Amino acid sequence: TVFRYIRLIVRDLTAEIEEEPLQGWLDEHMTLMKNVFNESIVRLDLLDQLESAKNKDSPKAKLDGSASENSNDSPDVYVDAPGMQSLEKLREEIHIQAFKSYYQACQKLSVSEGSGSCSSGFQSGFKMSKQRASVMSICAKDVDVSLSKIDGGDEGMISFVKSVDPVCAKNDIPFSRLYGSNFTLKAKSLSAYIRDYTFPLFSGTSAKCDGRLVLAQQATCFQPQVRQDVYVGKWWRVNLLRSATGYTPPMKTYADIPLSFQRGEVSFGVGYEPVFADISYAFTCALRRANLAKRWYFERPEPPRRERSLPWWDDMRNYIHGKFSLCLAETMWHLPAATSPYEKLDQLLITTGYIEIRYVDGYVSLSSKCLKVYITSLESLAKKCTLEPPPHTTIPFLETPSFFMDIAIEWGCDSGNPMDHYIFTLPVEGKPRDKVLDPFRSTSLSLKWSFSLKPSTAEPMESKQKTQASSNDSPTLNVGAHDLVWLSKWWNLFFLPPHKLRLFSRFPRFGVPRFIRSGNLPLDRVMTEQCIRFDATLLQINNIPLQADDPAKGLTLHFTKLRLEISSSRGKQIFTFDCKREPLDLVYMGIDMHLLKVFINNTPEQTSSKDAQVESKSLHTKVADNPACEKSKTKTRSTEKSRDDGFFLYSDYFTIRKQAPKADAARLSAWQEDGRKKSEVTSFKSEFDGGDESDDAQSGSDEEGFNVVVADNCQRVFVHGLKILWSLENRAAILSWVGGLTQAFQPPKPSPSRQYTQRKILEKKQATKEAEMSNDGAPNSSPLASQSSDPLQQTKSSDPASSIGSSKLEPTSTSETGMLITQSLFVLAVCTDP
Repeated sequence: TVFRYIRLIVRDLTAEIEEEPLQGWLDEHMTLMKNVFNESIVRLDLLDQLESAKNKDSPKAKLDGSASENSNDSPDVYVDAPGMQSLEKLREEIHIQAFKSYYQACQKLSVSEGSGSCSSGFQSGFKMSKQRASVMSICAKDVDVSLSKIDGGDEGMISFVKSVDPVCAKNDIPFSRLYGSNFTLKAKSLSAYIRDYTFPLFSGTSAKCDGRLVLAQQATCFQPQVRQDVYVGKWWRVNLLRSATGYTPPMKTYADIPLSFQRGEVSFGVGYEPVFADISYAFTCALRRANLAKRWYFERPEPPRRERSLPWWDDMRNYIHGKFSLCLAETMWHLPAATSPYEKLDQLLITTGYIEIRYVDGYVSLSSKCLKVYITSLESLAKKCTLEPPPHTTIPFLETPSFFMDIAIEWGCDSGNPMDHYIFTLPVEGKPRDKVLDPFRSTSLSLKWSFSLKPSTAEPMESKQKTQASSNDSPTLNVGAHDLVWLSKWWNLFFLPPHKLRLFSRFPRFGVPRFIRSGNLPLDRVMTEQCIRFDATLLQINNIPLQADDPAKGLTLHFTKLRLEISSSRGKQIFTFDCKREPLDLVYMGIDMHLLKVFINNTPEQTSSKDAQVESKSLHTKVADNPACEKSKTKTRSTEKSRDDGFFLYSDYFTIRKQAPKADAARLSAWQEDGRKKSEVTSFKSEFDGGDESDDAQSGSDEEGFNVVVADNCQRVFVHGLKILWSLENRAAILSWVGGLTQAFQPPKPSPSRQYTQRKILEKKQATKEAEMSNDGAPNSSPLASQSSDPLQQTKSSDPASSIGSSKLEPTSTSETGMLITQSLFVLAVCTDP
């Protein structure tokens, strides 16, 4: 019987991976204890403050030093002062109440029966609640799946494989087995949850997909065979023929899957990484090959493997091919700023409109509209101090009408053709290959990232520049010093997390033997090149300070075009599996700023936009009425628009270049040329100039001249058309802004353990110095002796002094930094003045 069409409808579908009892019980009760004891810690802190206040007001604290020294030998008569015993009783009650609340929370949990896989043994005593019965669950509602036969049979499937895989079409690869069908998927909702975390791993509504999936096995020549007896059960013996080499072409996946959702929600954090190790272990146990024999005898030992197994990234590019796309009408991304996956408030939130993600072999692209990024820097500050958030609505940290991201993935291997994933011998070759996996094993990886922020409409740059930059039609960045501090902590948490979180999968598990590692290079060693390009058109950066009376409030930086290029590489060499690899260092940095303008915007946004529209309309009517004096009107228009109210700095071009001799000049120039081809070629005119054609030609030649870089590891700065207005108002604003930036980028305060270590090292150094001076016969100085005699008193007395001194030096250091910046800008203005 041949089926051409199959339809499956499921109203409610749930697939769960059972939690390991010991691991799940520990994680669940750790969360309960953390919630309970956080409350008890707050109560104990309040009790300690009350006790310290009573000690300050006690008669013993008011005694003079001589009386206290005389009473050292006598018994303390104030130990039994009123209130001391009651405080101790309160402390004990707090501990008892914490244990009672934890016990009551445990009693409220509804215990899950589980699947019965751990009904006996050590882990049978650990019972979890029903909410934590699964480590991962996938839920779907109103699922409608339809499967239909591909037209043409095997020939139709082979033609589809050739359409999605250029290597197969070029080499005309034969296939021995083919399975595939067209499918249509419709679902009301699809969700993936991890344990009982605050946000789902993925949640989507109104899912639709109309694609094609083919499983194909490459044909190969006849392999040498060996006979082997396999015992099934206790008495049943089967004599089989097995491949002598142990290599058989696998089933590969070729797909064309366009998946779309109406609304999506995604979350990921550092606290998710340990549970991914649990999920991977669960899949390993579930997919482990079952041993059907009660006894196992081999006539000969297993053939030794001549090659290492491939790492997971090589398996992915070997098994999965085709076109994949994901479209969502609106999305929400939760990126917690804490190690706890149960964090609800402190997070980086990204909201987008329509978003589309595409993947083909070696290339990933992402495009979205109306992207907004929110951070909780003010909320985190309000937790640590008595700071009230501002009454206005939440302002996005980043807002852009259009966002694009491209990732080019280039692999390198010994075969020289990393896209050719048909590593097994073909029938025309007639014999097995000596090396199967080693020629395909990746030896180098190059990642080329490209980020782009663009305005919503494709209007000419002249008309865009005439409009007010404060509108939401262009990319806008609202940032303050407190935002930079929060972002630095979030970045360090994501990319430099605690050791045990990132390497959780490498730690041994209970009752699980350690597997021998494959011996492959780790992915960070395989990576040999990483290039990042950031482009922004009509970008505006607004300074948002905490204080309402800050002089830097309203400070705005506007770029007609901003480009940042960074390249890291290990150098120019041919990478092999056993070659020596240099560290991944920065080899190129380039920054281009076109039509940079810095000003202080003291007017409201709505009034300024209306005034700009009225002014542009009036100027347009005047020019239309009198075309004879058009040139003079353009001059007056430029002078009227460039008023001195709040103006600080303007520059036609501002470029920074730096290149190291270690860089591969050919690959670097090819990457830069590719970026120039992708970017839009648009002529920009200065608002301070008349806008003649000669000025445009001159600016283009100047830009080409600035791109000349010498690979001597020296940083070169080029400035063209710099104009600065230095006033008292601008001076106060710039010094305040620079002071906030210096405080934001200060190194973090060392931890208490590091402070203790540093203090002990200092004490040892002072002791050695005193010993050397005593050996030389020099008299010991009294300051050193007094310092080394009582180090604890020294540290206690030095802390407030150092803090006061640092607080006094901060404004002077920031003012000196601001003066250095302003002096350098003044020198540049003098040098570039014609």
